[in-house]
Amino acid sequence: MKNKKQQKQSIHIYQQGNKTIAQLNQGKEIISMSSAICHPDDKYDFTIGSKIAYERLINKTIDKDIKTKIENKTENLPVVEVKRPAKTGEYIKALRNSEHGRYKKDDILLVTDGDLKHPWDDRAVCYYSNFYKGFVIRNEDYVVLENYKGNKTFRPFLISSFRGKPYGTQIEGYIGEDTSLVDILGNKLKVGDVVDVYKNGSVVKTDVVCKNVVENEDYINEYEGYDFANGVNKQYQYYIIKNISYKDIRHKVIVNDIMYIKEDEVI
Repeated sequence: MKNKKQQKQSIHIYQQGNKTIAQLNQGKEIISMSSAICHPDDKYDFTIGSKIAYERLINKTIDKDIKTKIENKTENLPVVEVKRPAKTGEYIKALRNSEHGRYKKDDILLVTDGDLKHPWDDRAVCYYSNFYKGFVIRNEDYVVLENYKGNKTFRPFLISSFRGKPYGTQIEGYIGEDTSLVDILGNKLKVGDVVDVYKNGSVVKTDVVCKNVVENEDYINEYEGYDFANGVNKQYQYYIIKNISYKDIRHKVIVNDIMYIKEDEVI
């Protein structure tokens, strides 16, 4: 199918009281308008008013066209990685994993105006997390992504809670990641899965599968340090059975003081 022929543009100038109006049309559609108003102490002159209104219309149209072209050109600029201190509102890319497990190599972070405390002045910037905007990353640990227009990296995670709110800054694992744990039935467990802990045939606790992202150690929340080989802890005669998949637990639900963060938002 052929494209419809573009309608011709035209400029119309007319008087409205002591005002002269110039308008740019495309077919019957008005694209832009400008006007010149005669001062009450002056005698109205259509020729002078037309000249002023016309020049204002042309300048407005040209400025708008140039602005559009500049914006389009900026949007199409390639992303460039630059090694320099970042500014608030810029995106940066991590060059290595966080020592505290808060981000991973190549994650994209958003720099905030968080308050840098001594001794970090001039040596680091703060970046945004969905429960805190004051985390610090050293200048040597990132590059600035100039012209980047995308989003920051977000992956669902677990965090300890207290009275319904996140507590502390150490995450308890990235939801859905594999672990080395299995339950007594042989089901492979992932971070965020909920298990029932049994002893002598009765459930003694419903708890969450977690991971220490710094040490890469897998554990059951309240039973950190307990060995559950093949789903059984022989020392205390516990065994675990998977109860709920991490996929079936909603954002901000709390299980045994572990909160599920599944959406990228400020809490």
